[in-house]
Amino acid sequence: MGEQQYDYDLFTIGIGSGGVRASRVAAAHGARVAAAEEYRVGGTCVIRGCVPKKMLVYGAHFAEDLEDAKQFGWDIAGKSFDWARLRDIVQNDVKRLEGLYGETLSNHDVTVYNERAEITGPHEITLASGKVVSAKYILIATVAKPHMP
Repeated sequence: MGEQQYDYDLFTIGIGSGGVRASRVAAAHGARVAAAEEYRVGGTCVIRGCVPKKMLVYGAHFAEDLEDAKQFGWDIAGKSFDWARLRDIVQNDVKRLEGLYGETLSNHDVTVYNERAEITGPHEITLASGKVVSAKYILIATVAKPHMP
């Protein structure tokens, strides 16, 4: 008996840090890989969590530093804060990182579907567009949701 033919060797659902790495490494080893992400490539950390949070905290810390600077001889007149500018800087960096994740996948010939994907059979994935694809292996790399006990 011959091996069953699939559209892909690996199909990754969720293209955050883990999904990107798994897809890239598999593709680098010669696997035919596809991945789907319903929102934005990069996952919770890059798009909504760690990265923007760290940038916002870092930006906010300068208020204290500017006050502390007086004790070291600095006189910074006219200091001001522009929330819209910081917000835009954070979003531009998130967009940049999202692009790098996408570029990494593209450079490794990973097919990316920018839509929701659901497992609908043992080796079957149905995309939000209605397209059905098959894969020998399916990796679920989606975010966990917190639960308040």
